[in-house]
Amino acid sequence: MSPCLPLSAPTPPSDATAAAILFLQQNALPALGGHSRSTSPEHHPSPSPFRCCCASIASELPRVHAIMASPFRLQLTVSLVALVVAMASSAMGIGVLKSTYNASTELDGSAATLHWTLSPSTIQLALVVKAPSVVTTNASALWVGFGIGDPQSGGMVGADIVTAEYGSAAADGANCKIVDRHVPMVAYPLGSGVGGEAIFPVPDDCPTKQSWVLIACSVDPTTGMMTLEASRSLVAPNPAQDRDIVAGRNILMYAYGDGFAYHGAARRSVEVDLTASGVSAALAGDLVSTGALPPDADDSILLTMPNYTVSTNRTDYACATFELDPPAPGTVQQMVAAEAVIDLATSGGRLVHHLVVLSCDQSPEFESFKTGKECLTMLPVCTEQVFGWAVGAKPLVIPNEAGFPITMERRFFLLQVHYDNPEALPAVVDSSSVRLHTTSQARKYDSGVIGLGNLGIFMGDERVMSKNYTYTCPSECTSQMAGPVTVFYSALHAHYTATTMWTNLYRNGSFFRTVEAVKHWSNEHQRPTLFEPFTLLPGDRLTVSAEYNVDKIVASGEAAPAWGLGTHEEMLLTGLFVYPRPTRVGPNTTDGDTISACGGAFIPTLGEQWTLCAGRKAADANASAAVEGVDFFNRSARAVADEAGWADPFNEAPACLANTGGGGGDAGGGSGGGGGECFPAAATVLRRRQHAGAAGLEAVRMDALALGDEVLGADGVVSPVYLFSHADAGARAPFVRVTAVATGGPPRGCAASDTCAARRHTLLISAGHLLPTVRGGGRGATPALTPAASLAPGMVLTSADGSPVTVTAVDSTVRATGLYHPHTLSGTLVVDGIVASDRTTAVPAAVAAVATAPLRAAYVAGWTAPAAAVSRWLTAGCPTAVRAVAAAVTAISF
Repeated sequence: MSPCLPLSAPTPPSDATAAAILFLQQNALPALGGHSRSTSPEHHPSPSPFRCCCASIASELPRVHAIMASPFRLQLTVSLVALVVAMASSAMGIGVLKSTYNASTELDGSAATLHWTLSPSTIQLALVVKAPSVVTTNASALWVGFGIGDPQSGGMVGADIVTAEYGSAAADGANCKIVDRHVPMVAYPLGSGVGGEAIFPVPDDCPTKQSWVLIACSVDPTTGMMTLEASRSLVAPNPAQDRDIVAGRNILMYAYGDGFAYHGAARRSVEVDLTASGVSAALAGDLVSTGALPPDADDSILLTMPNYTVSTNRTDYACATFELDPPAPGTVQQMVAAEAVIDLATSGGRLVHHLVVLSCDQSPEFESFKTGKECLTMLPVCTEQVFGWAVGAKPLVIPNEAGFPITMERRFFLLQVHYDNPEALPAVVDSSSVRLHTTSQARKYDSGVIGLGNLGIFMGDERVMSKNYTYTCPSECTSQMAGPVTVFYSALHAHYTATTMWTNLYRNGSFFRTVEAVKHWSNEHQRPTLFEPFTLLPGDRLTVSAEYNVDKIVASGEAAPAWGLGTHEEMLLTGLFVYPRPTRVGPNTTDGDTISACGGAFIPTLGEQWTLCAGRKAADANASAAVEGVDFFNRSARAVADEAGWADPFNEAPACLANTGGGGGDAGGGSGGGGGECFPAAATVLRRRQHAGAAGLEAVRMDALALGDEVLGADGVVSPVYLFSHADAGARAPFVRVTAVATGGPPRGCAASDTCAARRHTLLISAGHLLPTVRGGGRGATPALTPAASLAPGMVLTSADGSPVTVTAVDSTVRATGLYHPHTLSGTLVVDGIVASDRTTAVPAAVAAVATAPLRAAYVAGWTAPAAAVSRWLTAGCPTAVRAVAAAVTAISF
């Protein structure tokens, strides 16, 4: 009988010996291909030498246990376990690390493993890469890179990277050095510049000390492994070239190579939760394994492409239609989540570029696609998107309040898959799927989707140019919505030559905010792009914009891409997922009609772009366009440029911060949100309209505010700005981010709309700025002035209409651009929907009142020059002196 048969202990051991045997059976052997249970000899696998050794040692443990005294028993057991662990580490290819770590996860199967220990302010990590084909004795310029990606995209562009550079493998990593690097904005293709030069992450050149501290690194050509151990602060030392690492979800990436050239496929980008460990930390699994499936999901439906043979053409689209069983009488069925099921290990799965699921009306044409076939255009009866997936995207989980309805009329679906086959691979068969998770427990709202952008996709003979393209959804379309809707998810979409994408919201004719954006677009890493849920009102206007860059393609002698369906062509689209369903009302609508698309379409017969507003169901013919269910507006949806331009929703530093000393140097000083007294440039206030004959208020950015502007404050009072004590557009500073939600009933003017009542406010404010807070939570309570840094969940603030809002989160680790501190005659102003005072902890309230009293009195009397002069003096560089004087006065006062 083979000495390497599975373990069998004739005498039941106890104490530490039993623990050792249990360890061997449950951990060491299974990890090496062994088994913890007996198998028959004829089916027994060929044992590895290490498994034989483990089995031999373990088989002797009971005998040792019987003949050795207990003091030696424990020592022997510990030694054996240590030996087993060491041998297992060697056999499994686990690198020997200098430090121990609290958590770990695989980034790319066994090819790369990340270990880490997280503290409140720092992270220490170890990256272990196994690449035997690269890490050889002949390698001369080995390197491995670790990066923190742009959270909106996750691609290489915009990433913060550290590289460990080993040189040859001969020295076992003794000559290893680390270099801080970053990837600036570059256009497609990423592997080269306009002139063909190679692109590699460039070394950081900001005047800071090195972000990363090297702990250890090694290279072993016998196992094909490279390791990097390093530590860094969680806060980005210099935001222009470094990225924050958060205690939560991060887009992390790695790459490796021999020689500084484009790494090609030797890389991976993974979303990792640094507060978890193991499989659950790498958030790439299905909804069940990651624990993200809604608890009320009680059934699922699999929509599978029926063994479609992919064309050898570069671009191929396949469609399959599905008719679901209707819900039983008296029951409800809603889709509450959806996920793509694509096996990237198969040749077919690797060709999938993106897919969509649409809701359809039943028709003969619908029936003809049930077996799956080519479809370069959508079926006209399938008009409402339910789910979309592209490379890098995550599953869709609908908020608990809503679900996509599956009814007798809405149970017909189309799955369209886009295949990208650049190598013209023949006879590739695909059976990719989408799993729809449903609930039979009725949710409050039905959800829907509004598509925006270049909806027609094609633009005749026009090719993409290096410029901004913007498409408008006009207020004439959204005004047809029956009421407000909550946008809870969105997904911008383009292909390779887009560099930056964003969607802006306009309200009452003025720019309101940027609602979604990707600063560093990546076709290979497409993720949800919505910043946070927001309310879309009837009459709002939306613009979808993107910058494209085709310079490198044109410089290589190729034609710029056309607008079309192929991956080598271009698109400009986004989908807003909303609830309630955007029901459409008006003279040309029928029951159940919704607004499913709003944007541009090229009309071939006219040779130009028009604007369309499309409903889900066919309605009466439009008298002006003779198109069923579609309104065409006799103007182009495409603008030369978005009048608001890039609203910089990311607030990233445009250039290096001087003298930051490896993490300091923020304007305003202090820590934990700063000790300053300002708002960032992107904060918004409500200003009285300044147009001739205009009435009401409009939202404007803080950096657009000027002396004399009248802004809304507490109790509905509109008061002029008479003084600026700070106005610095370029400053980069720490702020406290305060999140608050409506308390109690709906605010005034919202009627009983839950969408309006549940709105959320997010305010960025310096730590020392004072906010009126009440502890009772009701109207009429006497407010106390509380520094932003002292806010805590449960405290109550006041919204613009006077209704209470409850603080739900306070984050003191946020940085943003711009420092603005306006003062109003009323002493208050509404910033981002929250009532704030114009007082701070930097100057005692009594001192501030005395110091500003003459300026306020003069302003009220019509003499504005003194306040204007003081504003110029303060904003020209004297705030430091003022703070010094204030500090001295404070010291004397106490």
